[in-house]
Amino acid sequence: MGTDQLLPRTLRDYHLIEIERLRIDDLPGGRRLAHHVDLEGRALTMEQWFVREDDRHAWSLTATFETWSYDALADCCADVAAAWRPVSGRRRNSADV
Repeated sequence: MGTDQLLPRTLRDYHLIEIERLRIDDLPGGRRLAHHVDLEGRALTMEQWFVREDDRHAWSLTATFETWSYDALADCCADVAAAWRPVSGRRRNSADV
């Protein structure tokens, strides 16, 4: 089951706002913006960047904020995501070759 099927089943009142496909660390990936509600009833906004390296390795970077604070933090999240290098920055060991 993929993430797009899993999130609505696991997050309360999940609503996908936007999804875009893009390249991350020179691999196909994407960015997802979504809304959900936590167990205390707080409205949350989730921004997630993701990339699949190969059949064994996939990476995601997720930031979740109370929705009222998202606008103040969105630019910071975008800066972090722009600098994120999940594949080229990863140390490889003998099991990865």
